Amino acid sequence: MKLDEEGGVDPGELLGGVVLEGENGSRIEESTTFLDTFLLALAQGLVAVAGGGRESVDIFDEPSPLLFDRVSDKVTIEYKGVSVLFSYDEIAHDLIDSYRCLTEYIGFSGNVPTYVELNEAVAFLSKRL
Repeated sequence: MKLDEEGGVDPGELLGGVVLEGENGSRIEESTTFLDTFLLALAQGLVAVAGGGRESVDIFDEPSPLLFDRVSDKVTIEYKGVSVLFSYDEIAHDLIDSYRCLTEYIGFSGNVPTYVELNEAVAFLSKRL
């Protein structure tokens, strides 16, 4: 994740880029997106497939959803026709760590008060790991 800091950082509009690189060498890359809504969709998808199964999660302000398919300890995430394979625990840890780094960087310890749903999803994933 790379935060766009041009013009300053506004916690209400965190623009930046996201790259998800999986075990199979494939990459999901979105160069400019709202980081909070992308992270929220990623977290909601991981929560939805925590026990296995498939789920589609819309990303606010993006035309394509994230598609999740979990089998055993692996999860495939698809976005705009690109599928990437991850260890479920590793992608969940990476999401949690990325969110913690982001919140600390923008000056909030642990979570951003206006991101209630994202905070809840990250807390759920943290408890499961």
